[in-house]
Amino acid sequence: MSCWRNMVLKYIRCDYIKQKGCVWMQLKGTMRSVMAMKTGFINRCRPFLGLDGYHLKRPYGGVLLGVVALDENHKPYTFMTDRQKGVIDAISEYFPEANQRHCCRHFYNNFMARFPGILLRDHFWDAARACNRQEFNESMDAMKTINTAAYNWLMEIPVTQWSRHAFDPRVKNDSLTNNMSESFNQWVGELRCKLVLTIIYTIRYRLMSRTHKRYQKRSGWTNEITLAIMRKLDNIKQKSRKCHTMFVGGDEYEVIDGNRRHVVR
Repeated sequence: MSCWRNMVLKYIRCDYIKQKGCVWMQLKGTMRSVMAMKTGFINRCRPFLGLDGYHLKRPYGGVLLGVVALDENHKPYTFMTDRQKGVIDAISEYFPEANQRHCCRHFYNNFMARFPGILLRDHFWDAARACNRQEFNESMDAMKTINTAAYNWLMEIPVTQWSRHAFDPRVKNDSLTNNMSESFNQWVGELRCKLVLTIIYTIRYRLMSRTHKRYQKRSGWTNEITLAIMRKLDNIKQKSRKCHTMFVGGDEYEVIDGNRRHVVR
C-alpha cells in the first residue's frame, strides 16, 4: 500500500512541475476572461484595494496574493493591508503616490498585545471611527489620561492610515478593516491543497459565475443606486432629520447638530 501511495504522490508532484511552466500563460488567459470585472474596475469603482495572501499547502508551498477592489474613479489608489513590512515597502516603491490604510482589526490586535484593557480598547475604536477631528481628539485625550504610552504609540502611526476622519476624501470609502480580502481568502480557502492550474481555473470559474449572478440580480433594479447604498442613505436620513445645513460656498456646507457644528465638503 505504501508503495502505491508513493507512486501516486510522485505522479502528482510531476504533474505539478509540468504545470509550473504554464502558470503565466494561463494567468493571462484568466485575466482576459474576466473582462467585465476589469471594465467595471476602470469605469465604475473608487480607488480602494485590499491586499492579503494565504499560504498554499501544495508540495512546493507558495503564497497566493489576493487584490480585492471595491472601486476606482481615476484618483490616487488607497491600499488596505495588515501592516506587513514587506507589503508596506512594496507599495511605497511601486505606488509612491498611493494612500495606505491599515486594517484596524490587525492594528488593534498589535495595540492590545502592548496595552491591554477594556477602556483602552473602547477609546481606540472610538478614535478610529471618529468622523471629525473633535471626536478624535476627545477619544485620544481620554486615552492619554489612562495610559500615556498607549497614546504615544498610536500617534506615531500616521492618523491618515487608521482614523476615519483623516482619510483622503477623494476615495469616498471609509472602510476600517480589510474584511473583503479576508472574505476572498475564505472563498478560495479550500483550494490551498490543489495544483496551481486547478486553483486558477477554479477561481476563474467562480468569478464568472459570480459576475453572471450579479448581472441577473441587477437586471431587476429600477434605480442606478444599489440597494445596500439606498438602505444606508435611508438610515442616515433618519438620523440626520434634526440637523440643519448652511451653504458656505463651492462644495462646502456647515451642518448644525444641536450644539455641535461640522464642516462638510
